[in-house]
Amino acid sequence: MLVPLRRTIARDHGAALVRGWVALYTLGLPDGLRARRREELGADLAEETADAVRRAALPGLAGRRFVRLLMGIPADLAWRLLDAPGMAVAFRLQRAWVPPTRWTLSALGVVAVGTAGALVLVAGPLLDATARSDPWVGWGPYGFAAGCVGALVAIVAAVPAPHRALAIVLPAALVGTLAAPWFVGPWLLVVIAVGVRWYESRSTRSRP
Repeated sequence: MLVPLRRTIARDHGAALVRGWVALYTLGLPDGLRARRREELGADLAEETADAVRRAALPGLAGRRFVRLLMGIPADLAWRLLDAPGMAVAFRLQRAWVPPTRWTLSALGVVAVGTAGALVLVAGPLLDATARSDPWVGWGPYGFAAGCVGALVAIVAAVPAPHRALAIVLPAALVGTLAAPWFVGPWLLVVIAVGVRWYESRSTRSRP
């Protein structure tokens, strides 16, 4: 494995090694911020290569890049730990709201109606003890009702804040499924609808 690695480093004069390090220390950052960092690096590498060509210094470029990479690791880590988190927050706040598509709104509407109907069917007997005639006892009805309420909150929140909606719907669906395992299919539909809205928003917002 060392021979192909050496050939790769020699062929691109160490650029792939530098790019790999940047990809490693920018893990966890928003896609747009990572892309911006990679673009800045790409411009530096291209300028460095052009300068080495002008000075006929390409043979030693890989070694110089490797030394610079090692010497720059403390600064890169300091940027990642100190500066990048604040930049990531600002980057997320600057992203424009992505309106849902007609199909996404339709899916959210369908699961909202179904969830509301299930909540009414379960919450009615819970609020009126004289109306309880089914044998479903224990914490199950309460857990199911709580899951329905959480799912409805997530469905409403999915339009303005898809990321928060996904964080709400997952535990809500889990509680509802534990309370009524035979109802797992509808819970999956709710998660899928909110997840589609989240993915729709994420795929557009990730662009710089």
